[in-house]
Amino acid sequence: MDESRLITRRSVGVGLSQLVGATLAAAPCGDPPSQAKASLPPGAVERAHMLLKGHFEEQKFMGVALLAQHGKTVFEKTYGWADMEWETPHIPQSVFRIGSITKQFTAAGILQLAQKGALKPDDPVVKYVQDLPKTWNAITLHQLLTHSSGIPNYTSTPAFGRQVVMKPNTPQELVGLVKDQPLEFKAGERWGYSNTNYVLLGMVLEEVSGMKYADYLQRHIFDVADMKSTAYDSNKLILKHRAHGYQTSTHGLENAPFIDMSVPFAAGGVHSTAQDLVRWDQSLNGDQILSKGWRDRMFTAYVVTTVKNSSHGYGWFVTKENGRTQYSHQGGSPGFSTMIARYPETKTTIVLLSNLSTGEIGRITGELADVVIGKV
Repeated sequence: MDESRLITRRSVGVGLSQLVGATLAAAPCGDPPSQAKASLPPGAVERAHMLLKGHFEEQKFMGVALLAQHGKTVFEKTYGWADMEWETPHIPQSVFRIGSITKQFTAAGILQLAQKGALKPDDPVVKYVQDLPKTWNAITLHQLLTHSSGIPNYTSTPAFGRQVVMKPNTPQELVGLVKDQPLEFKAGERWGYSNTNYVLLGMVLEEVSGMKYADYLQRHIFDVADMKSTAYDSNKLILKHRAHGYQTSTHGLENAPFIDMSVPFAAGGVHSTAQDLVRWDQSLNGDQILSKGWRDRMFTAYVVTTVKNSSHGYGWFVTKENGRTQYSHQGGSPGFSTMIARYPETKTTIVLLSNLSTGEIGRITGELADVVIGKV
């Protein structure tokens, strides 16, 4: 292993208190309205900061945390580096690859087309995508949206890590990785998470709209929701405030491996900021993206998942736990761990964006919810 790529735990610890303090000073929250402050339990802001600071020190989180209630920011802090080699600290505007949070935008795009009458969720995918196996003939868009299709996950194939991630791929090539494999279960029988489902939905969106996936999201979702720092990502793009991705190793932290950004496609190819994701969250409280009837479908618990206390809607997990309803989705991409969670009873939204690959982002979100909402 190339030791020049590694940053040890000891080096991360050097000047840590100064880094966190300087970062927080450089990225103040501002003064939210008094009613927003009053809606948090006493001492919640300090407890939330100490919780996240501890996870940063343990190399489980590094990035931006934003909490909003009723559309008002009540907590916004940054932790650690956007670029470790240059020791560039995060700012609230840091841009992250958000991985599978992208699926929410794909689902919204499909529902927009359904709202216009251009397609129906119960339509078979073969109506819009050519050259698919006959065993997929009965699979519907609804089953793709809810991960109940039985189609294997292309990112789990042996060839994916060895051959696919390093080069440009078309959506057809990505689907081709699993076309010859049998279905994992009969369509509609149960739930099984598969990125292939959302690659296919991206292909449907392009076929029906006549637009490239990236262009459709930009015009019909990001521009509408005023998400000025959100777009489909590109390896060639020089992006202001881009966060660089890292992962843990036995030696400390190291640069995350390369992935060609054609590979995630409609299952995970977008970059964004915490502030933009709160704008996205707020857009789902009105009719600017979708009318209420179609919005509600995103948060309907259609299929029970293997995730504890969770079902799946369209692009969102629906979880009932600790007396709370949580609508959420995690994102994972080489060097990045992300989460957006909505709590409708208290109108609370949590966004965590980390440029450190760990499996902790969901647990941290739950801990943060306990602090700022409490267990009902």
